[in-house]
Amino acid sequence: MKRSILLLLLCSLSALLNAQKLTGKLIDENNQPVAYANVVLLSLPDSTFLQGAISDEQGAFSLPAADNSAKVLQISCIGYKKLNHPCTSGALGTLNLTNDAITLNETVITARRPVYRLKGSSLTTTVQNTLLSTLGTGNDVLKRIPGIRMDHEKNVEVFGKGTPLIYINGRLVRDNSELDQLNSNDIEKVELITNPGAEYDAEVKAVLRIKTVKPVGEGLGGSVRAAASYASAATHTEMLNLNYRKGDWDIFGQLMNVDQYMKQNEDIELDVKGTDHWHLNNLTRAEGKHLRGIAAQGGINYTINENHSLGANYQLQRFPYSGTLNASQDFEVMRNDALFDRIKADFSMDKRKTVHKVNFYYSGKVNEKLSIDFNADYLSGKSSDKTINRETSEEQENRQVNSLGKADYDLYAGKLIFSYPLGKSQLNFGGETSRTNHHDSYRNEQEIVPSNENETNETKFAGFLAWQAKLGKLSLNAGLRYEHISFDYYENGKKQSDQCRVYNNVYPNISLSLPSGNSHHSLSYTAKTMRPRYEQLNGNVQYSNRYMYKQGNPLLRPETQHDITYQYGYRFLNMSVSYQYIKNYISATRELYADDGSISISRDLNADKNQRLNIMLSVSPEIGLWHPSFNVYFTQQFFKTEFQQGMMSFNNPVASFTLNNDFTLPGGFVFSLTGDYHTAGNEGPVKTLSSGALNIGLRKSWMDGRLQVNLDGSDLLDTYRRGGILYSPSCKHAYTDTYNSRSVSLSVLYRFNATRSKYKGTGAANDEIRRL
Repeated sequence: MKRSILLLLLCSLSALLNAQKLTGKLIDENNQPVAYANVVLLSLPDSTFLQGAISDEQGAFSLPAADNSAKVLQISCIGYKKLNHPCTSGALGTLNLTNDAITLNETVITARRPVYRLKGSSLTTTVQNTLLSTLGTGNDVLKRIPGIRMDHEKNVEVFGKGTPLIYINGRLVRDNSELDQLNSNDIEKVELITNPGAEYDAEVKAVLRIKTVKPVGEGLGGSVRAAASYASAATHTEMLNLNYRKGDWDIFGQLMNVDQYMKQNEDIELDVKGTDHWHLNNLTRAEGKHLRGIAAQGGINYTINENHSLGANYQLQRFPYSGTLNASQDFEVMRNDALFDRIKADFSMDKRKTVHKVNFYYSGKVNEKLSIDFNADYLSGKSSDKTINRETSEEQENRQVNSLGKADYDLYAGKLIFSYPLGKSQLNFGGETSRTNHHDSYRNEQEIVPSNENETNETKFAGFLAWQAKLGKLSLNAGLRYEHISFDYYENGKKQSDQCRVYNNVYPNISLSLPSGNSHHSLSYTAKTMRPRYEQLNGNVQYSNRYMYKQGNPLLRPETQHDITYQYGYRFLNMSVSYQYIKNYISATRELYADDGSISISRDLNADKNQRLNIMLSVSPEIGLWHPSFNVYFTQQFFKTEFQQGMMSFNNPVASFTLNNDFTLPGGFVFSLTGDYHTAGNEGPVKTLSSGALNIGLRKSWMDGRLQVNLDGSDLLDTYRRGGILYSPSCKHAYTDTYNSRSVSLSVLYRFNATRSKYKGTGAANDEIRRL
């Protein structure tokens, strides 16, 4: 009897406590959860503040209600209309928020801030219905994502991880110009993976997955884009996208034409100590006019049924297919502190490059649980570099050097992935293989440097196993990847046995993630590698000028990298801390080619190790019409190398700062003011120079977003530069490069009957393609 009474009291107490809580869930008009909304409980009739809370990632909220008196729940979130909901206590169920869209001159603007969601080692940024969707292009969106940096050549880098693989709807991006062709309005979300699993190549340290808005309708659709810019001279780009969708068929194509102008000045100060002491000052002025390129692709998809689809894609790139780079050089050469020579030189460079790529994919299900993804790639490329160098000397002989460098390669690859659910977990397993043949030749008519040919053949087999599981609130991802690589090197048709390699390696990875209220924690470990690019393995000696040569190194070994990363996310704040230990670190150097030091040669070598500490902090609040995003990147390396018969430490940190300001203006205009700056510091054996840039932009859309115009100004103060001092055992090489980066550009994009390709191919040898 006592037990029954006690049980009754406990049940009554539990019911009372639950009744004195207010709980509910917030969703939008698309039945998607509304995260990070402000939920405030007010008394009636005086609207006195009682309690407050913030909805979690699933839109759920809970807050105490002291009694059953009448109250009002006030819910607000940027981008939604404020909701006042009468209540007392208890479960309120699901509450719907309505988008707060303002129509201004035919343009609908939704000022909801971007939502950053950290899950495991992935940071997902929602773009659709946020200010990011109004920025213009895919590149503009990536610049605003925490942890992603982009230089003035639009090369994408993930902080602390390097160059990522980029996918758009599962298709690998081969050229970053595709990101400029992608309208920000078409992007639904961007996922940044900083600890890629075992299904990715061991060289892949970061992955960007861009998902576009689900297409609606059928028929012919597409877009036309034209862009023009001026930076010392005019350049222009034209692009056409077409997509025809009918029933289960999807046919798509793209054509792009580019006419570029480039200008670069380089100051070099070279100090070399051989049996003599040499000092060289060199000013180079380079200019390339009408560097024209063309890119085209076409493909087809067929959806057999909801469980099976397949397709094929062909891509062609020719850049440049015309145009010449011209340059002039002025040298002053000192030998043992006395003037040795003054030289005026000019050279012209005629470069050509053509790449063909074919991809085939199949995606399907064997049964209700087992899924299959298969990709096959073929890649073929040719390039040539014809250079004429004329040197006029005041003290020594005049010289003309004619050289011709050629490269061609072929790649065959296949990749197969199986996916199978196991209760609340999922198992992915599979394998991939590739075969690469790469041939280089270098011819010098005057035989000042030896003519040479080399060939590399590389075969790779890989198998992997990855497991994802949910253990309560804790998420676990773990994987193991095995790779066998056979590398053969030939010089002038003869196999060089001492430069051939066979590698058998295992690469583990594991990550743990845990949500805690509105915050999220993630901890991961991964082992990765970085193999030398084929140009770094090229053993041909190439002529730059009579005092400076360059050469690859067939003896280079791959780096092995161990990475531990902690990530933290809370609303608009994101932070990461990582430590990396890099074995066989690939380091640039300059060595003696002639014992007296009159000629030096640049190549890459393996240092014993390098260690890095990386810290990233990103804050993206919302302040009325002002949408700032402030990012801080800090890298501290621990590295030593030999310099002039002693060891020299390179432990000065490098800090980078970026500030992106976007302002929503009346009339549907969006104004941007952005800036970036990085301090001087050490990167490998280099003491880098500080640099920065200031940029502005103005954009607007008409016709419900079908017509978009962007006006941008880049590097307004003309302060962007690259430079540093490279320290080597016998040489100190200081350089400063400046570019025609100050520019103004105008782009116009028109979309009609917008449909997007359903292509699901992901590529089979993505990192091998990067090396080529």
